[in-house]
Amino acid sequence: MYRKYVSMSKDYYKILGVDKGAGKTEIKKAYRTLVKKHHPDLTKGNKDNEEKLKEINEAYGVLSNEEKRAQYDRFGSEGFKYGAGNAGGFGFEGVNVDYEDVGDVFENMFSGFGGGFSPFGQRERRGPSKGEDSLYRINLTFRETAFGCKKNIFIDVKEKCSSCNGTGAKDGVMQKCSACHGAGKIKEERRTIFGSFSSIATCHECGGTGKTSKEKCSSCRGTGFILRKKEVEVNIPEGVDEGYKIRLSGKGNAGKNGGPSGDLYILISVEEDKIFSRRENNIYHDIHIPFTAAVLGGKAKIPTLEENVELKIHPGTQSGTVFRLRGKGIKDIETGRKGDQMVKVIVDVPTGLTDEQKKHIKALSELENQYDHVEHNETFFEKMKEKFF
Repeated sequence: MYRKYVSMSKDYYKILGVDKGAGKTEIKKAYRTLVKKHHPDLTKGNKDNEEKLKEINEAYGVLSNEEKRAQYDRFGSEGFKYGAGNAGGFGFEGVNVDYEDVGDVFENMFSGFGGGFSPFGQRERRGPSKGEDSLYRINLTFRETAFGCKKNIFIDVKEKCSSCNGTGAKDGVMQKCSACHGAGKIKEERRTIFGSFSSIATCHECGGTGKTSKEKCSSCRGTGFILRKKEVEVNIPEGVDEGYKIRLSGKGNAGKNGGPSGDLYILISVEEDKIFSRRENNIYHDIHIPFTAAVLGGKAKIPTLEENVELKIHPGTQSGTVFRLRGKGIKDIETGRKGDQMVKVIVDVPTGLTDEQKKHIKALSELENQYDHVEHNETFFEKMKEKFF
C-alpha cells in the first residue's frame, strides 16, 4: 500500500513562479521571497500559509537538486510517487533543504527580534562584540536637579584581564577547539514540520571562537575579564527629574574579542524637598498668612529657588488662592524654557484669643452685620480700619 503522495497536477515551476529554464540563482531567489511571504510566524499562524510553505519547500527541494529536477522534468511529480530516483515521496521525509538556503532567510526575517534568532539554531559572530551596559542609580537633592551639578561616582565594571589579554587562557595560550576543529560551528540535522534541515549551530564548546584554553587563567578564572572599581565623573544637566537616564558612552563593561566597551546609564532619583514639590517644570509650595493680611491685604516674603521675593496680597484674599510667579520654576532640559512657581495661600484663623481680642472680633462681627458686604465692601473695610487699626 502506497502513501498519499503529491498529485500529478502539481507544477513545481508554477509554485515557485519561475520558468522551466530558470537557473539555480533565480530559483533560490524566488524560494526565499516566497518563504518570507508565507511563513506562519509572520502571518499570525495562518494555517493556509503553513500548507503553502510545505508546498514551496517541496518544490524547492526538487528544483534545487539537479538530479531530482532532471527526473521531475522527465516524469513529472508522479514519477516521485513510485520512487523514481529514490525521492522517497513527499511528507518531506525525502526533501532535504540545506540550511544555507533556508536558514539565512529565517535569520534575516527574525533579525529584528534579537539580532541573531533562527528557528534552526543560533548563529553567532566570531568577531568583536560590544560589552554589556551598566546601570547606576544616583540620589540627588531637589536643588541639584534644578540647577545641575557634577558628581563623582564609583562603579564596578568588567575590564579585560591583563594576565591573559582577555583570552581566559593561562598566559594567553589558546588551542584549536577539538569539537568544531577550529571552525566555531557544528553541523546538526533537524527535522521540522517543514522538512529535514541541515543546520549550522554555534559550537557550545568554544562559543564560536574556534579556540579553547588548555589551562584557565588564574587571574580571571577563564572568563577573560576582571571586576574593578572605577571612578567616573558625571555631569548632571539642569532640569533632570526622577527616572531620567544619562548615557555615558563607552563607560560600561569591556567588549569581547577586541570589541568596544558598553555604555553606562545613570538613573536619577530625587530626594523630597522641605519646601517645594514639582510637577513637570513647575514648582509648588504653600505660604501661611494671618487673618488680618487676608482681610486688609499686605505683602509676604516668598522663597524661590534663587532668592526671596515679595508677593502682594490683595485685600479679601481667600484661603486656597494660588498665585503664579512666572519663570521661577525649573528649566526644561530639552527646550531651556523655565516653568513657573505656584504659591498657594493658606489663611491662618487665630486661636487662643485673649478677652480683649475676642472683644474686638465680636465688635467687628457686629459692624459687618450693619453692611451688605457685597454691595458696600469698600465701606466695610474703611469702617473696620477706622475702628481697629
